[in-house]
Amino acid sequence: MNPRILLEYSVLNAARLPVPPPRHIKNLALFSPILYKLISFKTRFSMLTKTTTAQNPDQAVQIATKIIRSPNRRRSMVIQIHPEKGVIIRAPLKASNDRIEKFFKEKLPWIKKSLIKIQTKKSKIPKYNFIPGEKFPYLGELTQLPVYKRQDVINWYKEKAKNFLTQRTEIFAKLLAQKTSSSIFNPTIRTPKVLVKSFKSRWGVCSRSNVITYNWKIILAPIPIINYLVCHELVHIIHKNHSRRFYKTLSSLDPDFKIHQKWLRENSMALTI
Repeated sequence: MNPRILLEYSVLNAARLPVPPPRHIKNLALFSPILYKLISFKTRFSMLTKTTTAQNPDQAVQIATKIIRSPNRRRSMVIQIHPEKGVIIRAPLKASNDRIEKFFKEKLPWIKKSLIKIQTKKSKIPKYNFIPGEKFPYLGELTQLPVYKRQDVINWYKEKAKNFLTQRTEIFAKLLAQKTSSSIFNPTIRTPKVLVKSFKSRWGVCSRSNVITYNWKIILAPIPIINYLVCHELVHIIHKNHSRRFYKTLSSLDPDFKIHQKWLRENSMALTI
């Protein structure tokens, strides 16, 4: 049996139902009382789902609501909205179903607005036919590429992204070295290593060893947006968090970073192939 089945228990209308162990877990007690006790304890942290509908006069949005009871010392409840996973409610382990449902209803107007925004963003996702002569976005401009088949287009983007992002990283690393006294950016030290990969929900990441990995899809965006991302990740080499000092340093490289950050947030779904 798949271990995930034993540790995740999903039911409809979970906000109104108790959380009993699944039947196959009860039967397990006949064979192993210790394992039964362990798995029954794990199901208390299980993910419960229900379906709800958010509507406005012009649009109906149906989403799956997941309730995750946290095994840590969480005291408050939070709601997260994910474009693919829907609404996620994180609640304390001992929070009653009535309390969770009340919290959900209180936040429902905000949830509806957020879902409509997501649907609006999804409507911007372009559709491509991958035929000869078709134009694709490159550095913010529609361009006819030397290839047109989907995988060939992706490979072409990845190669261009690696070269372009490496160049931009070198340029802004030198600029940052002039604006900071950090020894990390001493001109004699080589530029941080640059990689490109596919990410589902990230545009870039700076590792503890100062290796910067970019999402290759950023190559579809306008150059000012790419510059912002490069600066953002470079500053993480000095500041590993998003403190005031981080944003102060970032603004020295990109004074309009808030505008670029907002653009990327609002158009992220359109940057896809």
